[in-house]
Amino acid sequence: MIRRFRDARFKVLSESSAVVFFICTGIGAIWFVLPPLAESLVGNLTYVGILLAIPGLMSLLVDIPLGDLCDKADKKKILFWGLILLGLTWIYFGWIETTAQLLLFLIVFGILHTVAYIVTASYVMEASPTNLKSTYLGTYTSFMHVGFAVGALIAGYMAMDAIISNARVIGLLFALMCLIGALTSLTLKGGSIESFREGLSDVVRKDGIFRKELSDYKSLGFTGFAVIALTLLFTVFDGVVWTLEPLLYQQFNLSTIQGGVILAAFIIPLIVFEAPAGYLADKYGKRMILALGLIIAGVATIRFSSSENFIGLTTYAFIATLGLSLAWPATEGILADHATDKKKGELVGVWRSSADLGYVIGPLTGGILAQYTSITTVFSIAGVVLVAASLLALSLGKIR
Repeated sequence: MIRRFRDARFKVLSESSAVVFFICTGIGAIWFVLPPLAESLVGNLTYVGILLAIPGLMSLLVDIPLGDLCDKADKKKILFWGLILLGLTWIYFGWIETTAQLLLFLIVFGILHTVAYIVTASYVMEASPTNLKSTYLGTYTSFMHVGFAVGALIAGYMAMDAIISNARVIGLLFALMCLIGALTSLTLKGGSIESFREGLSDVVRKDGIFRKELSDYKSLGFTGFAVIALTLLFTVFDGVVWTLEPLLYQQFNLSTIQGGVILAAFIIPLIVFEAPAGYLADKYGKRMILALGLIIAGVATIRFSSSENFIGLTTYAFIATLGLSLAWPATEGILADHATDKKKGELVGVWRSSADLGYVIGPLTGGILAQYTSITTVFSIAGVVLVAASLLALSLGKIR
């Protein structure tokens, strides 16, 4: 399915996947703590949603210029120093005691954590062979979600029903993962085109920070719109899951370990099935696999919303994400098929902006709806929307 290890392209895929695995392990652990920490400080699900939307909002502001900068300056240096700075935020995270302190952490965290995603995705997109784009990107994304699952499970085990009091040690795990990820990034090839200062100057002066990147993405037409819309949907759903699941399991008197298992069930299919799903999309057609995945995800999410026990919640969480594991690599492959060699960083930046917008909308709308209805109602609505979105996938008539 993937070329032998000695292939330079596969080497880039392996190195980028290793970096993103370590970083996402740390982020998965931190994100397991953030919802209960925020709720303990504000005591209102609407405010929890607002707070947890902040990292996505900050990432949204830097995604596009950062993607453009990756095309102009040394990606390796950007990645290394971005991860070092991200790890240093632990020094502050472990001592958060007020809403204002949490707000400051979320702002800095949102700006820095997106570096790992954009730079590594840019490396993989550049290395992907023409006929294996969904396969490569699916493999890369699988490692990303391995990290999220491992991080959530470790945090659930470390917390042992005392999440807030163990925030400092979980934050230390986050810092360690950032350090390992930074050191792993040193194996990647730099390939500097300009110095960081020159590249940043070009992004600001020549490209107008957002103007050129949005113009280039607009040239993709309806396909570009569909990729953004579907990516937005996926990350809105993901944002809802990471915001509300750490609160939902408590309603059924489940332990933190069981809560971590349910959250991991929302992630594990993305580990196991994304690479095979990418291969299926490349072989049998991205549009068909995308639509099938959305239908499976939607139906399972509706069933998840009506479950009240550990087995049911875990099973339907797994099946819902099985559907998304079919849809994600197909969508990424469609974007990669339309990206030109010299503008992959730009397109990744715009694409990641749509993803991060979902991480603003998901926690925000999920928190508000949950406050005035219920958490299970939010998941029920999400399931209906996923099924309806399969019609958008089927409208991509010219996409194989």
